[in-house]
Amino acid sequence: DGQKPFETTPNGNAVNLAQLRQSEVDMAVVQSRALFQARVGQGPFAEQGAFPALRAIASLHSEPILVLVAKSAKIHSLADLKGKRVNLGLPQSFQRMMAETLLGAVDLKPSDLASATEIDLEQQPVALCDGRLDAAFFTGIHPMMSAEQALEECGVEALNLKGAAVQEAIARNPYLAEHVIAAETYPGVDVDITTVAMKAVLATTSALPDDIAAQVAKALVDTFPAFAEQTTALRGSTRAGLPRDGLAIPLHPGAERVYHEAGLLK
Repeated sequence: DGQKPFETTPNGNAVNLAQLRQSEVDMAVVQSRALFQARVGQGPFAEQGAFPALRAIASLHSEPILVLVAKSAKIHSLADLKGKRVNLGLPQSFQRMMAETLLGAVDLKPSDLASATEIDLEQQPVALCDGRLDAAFFTGIHPMMSAEQALEECGVEALNLKGAAVQEAIARNPYLAEHVIAAETYPGVDVDITTVAMKAVLATTSALPDDIAAQVAKALVDTFPAFAEQTTALRGSTRAGLPRDGLAIPLHPGAERVYHEAGLLK
């Protein structure tokens, strides 16, 4: 039908958004926060200006944050990080952004910590094992080798993020979604871990014909459970989340119609 291909190359959020803006591709996978910023022209997209034509087709895989805490530190909630030694990650990193977002949800700043270190994610297990840290943030697709190492060797446990703090983080940052890291994702962790995640979103623009958006959305609705079972990155994501999780931009009308017909939207 002369449609340009779906963008699958690993060009990153900025390049994928530029290609959408210039109509070089019809669809691209973009991180939920980048979509939010691009639509309103904030952050790294301020110079280009707002991109109000952005639309979402589906929320896909998650990039959750896992907070690991030393058992001896008596940390049972995000608020308990006050006065503790915490690694926030390197400046400008995804890890750092997510860590500061969660701290902000309980009105904590880096200055409220006993120390706020800036070491790379892969160095965290050593610092936890050496007793130099009370807590650290692990961001990415789980299971992560570095998090598994810390859990197995360093006397740490996963912090379950529940209740008002999680809801506040999502309310303040609509590109986040609640996420569950399933029991047994990590050896010895036999309970579900509730946390928050950034989402990878299949994005397009208002220029995409409704029937094309509807076809893609219907294919996802029809095949998602089987697809998710075969794809590690989709663990913890659900069919019910396709039209809503972490979506801070409007749904494309064609996709929205499919979700209504499937009973996923009211």
